[in-house]
Amino acid sequence: MQTERDLLKKEMTIIAYAGADAANSKLPPVINDYLATNNIKAHLIGIAINEDDFKFFISNLKKSKVEVTVFAEEFQKKAADFYNLNGFLIAAFKKEEDFILVEEREMLMMDDKKIIQIINKIVKERDAGI
Repeated sequence: MQTERDLLKKEMTIIAYAGADAANSKLPPVINDYLATNNIKAHLIGIAINEDDFKFFISNLKKSKVEVTVFAEEFQKKAADFYNLNGFLIAAFKKEEDFILVEEREMLMMDDKKIIQIINKIVKERDAGI
């Protein structure tokens, strides 16, 4: 069983699921079980943000301990607008001093399968040194 101290170790990738009701979502336990079962050194946390706090939240992503952020449906367009993208920002992950942005043409409904697919893509790209 992982302790909070284990989660803060550098080799553990912290993934945020950011949405209005993300802190109460049933997705983190399902995703974390998948990550543990597949020996992926990552941990998903739900971060509840409201409309008024979104700009502050996204403006401070680079300073946070979170390495990957997956955006719930309600924030995908706002996140894309923040980075001047035309579509919908599904996820962002840190790479050195910048972000790799995962953009889609249309909003994606987030469920456990979609988030696992995004995490697998990010882990593959990160581990490949892309």
